[in-house]
Amino acid sequence: MSKTSRLPTVVLSVLLLACLVFAPLSGQRGSALAYLPDESSLDGWGTLGDPQTAEGDDLFLLINGGAEIYNEYGFSRAVIHSYTKGDISVNLEVYEMEDAASAYGAYSFKTGRGGETIDIGSEASFEEYYLNFWKGNVVVTLIGFDSDSETRDAILALAGMVEAKIPHTSARPAIMDFLPSMSSSGERVHPTYLEGNLGLLNRYRFNNGDVFGFSSAAVGDYGDYLVFLFPYASEGEAGDRFQRAVLSLESSQRYTSPSETHGTFSANDSDNRHLLMKLVGQHIVVFVGDDPEEALSVAEDVRRNVTTGR
Repeated sequence: MSKTSRLPTVVLSVLLLACLVFAPLSGQRGSALAYLPDESSLDGWGTLGDPQTAEGDDLFLLINGGAEIYNEYGFSRAVIHSYTKGDISVNLEVYEMEDAASAYGAYSFKTGRGGETIDIGSEASFEEYYLNFWKGNVVVTLIGFDSDSETRDAILALAGMVEAKIPHTSARPAIMDFLPSMSSSGERVHPTYLEGNLGLLNRYRFNNGDVFGFSSAAVGDYGDYLVFLFPYASEGEAGDRFQRAVLSLESSQRYTSPSETHGTFSANDSDNRHLLMKLVGQHIVVFVGDDPEEALSVAEDVRRNVTTGR
């Protein structure tokens, strides 16, 4: 995703670990400590320090520059702890979110295109020396300090202990199934679920302000292009938001050669990429990439998926 910006998972995790302070462990309601592995299962493992926790808005006191995205998705509480086994060290981060959609969203935001799919939780991705997975309304990150096989095995072992403490499994939001699974060149989609403008701006900056007025959205990264899908409660609302988006993009110096006709808007952005926006029933579909012909083909694929319910 060289033409879009994103916060690397490692950077976000390092910021969190570097700026975390101890939070009191007493007097908590339904403590996040319940997600930590039981001591009886930690055969050969040791711990470093005490678990560190955050709840609600307290996350802003613990994270320098990282709390906003968690709160946008609906953060509830977290626990972070470090474990050692011989020369191996692993940091564990567990984030309980408001619901399963929020957990999937945070997971999809934190993961990258190059991760290895792992059979843990509802979905898991292993990248170099860190693992992300989500299950129910919980998203989990485990970070080692090298890519040795022993570290990988240790991460997977701890992940299994934490997964066993999460009772429920949920499906990802249904809107994600409307994205084409692969590009025309065979590039597999990397999907992201959004619940606010901070996440959207991290994927692509359309304009200043709230361009689409959405509460949730799906983004597909296909390497050479991005596809955005914004759902609304009715066709009338989608049409109104489409016209507002047209006005916003037309007024921006970021775009040239704007054109609108019959629920379709197109323009070129400041990086000379083609933007195609189409109104599809209760949805707005947006393509951002280099090939205008591919834009039409992809938009038709999304329209077909939306119409048939995939």
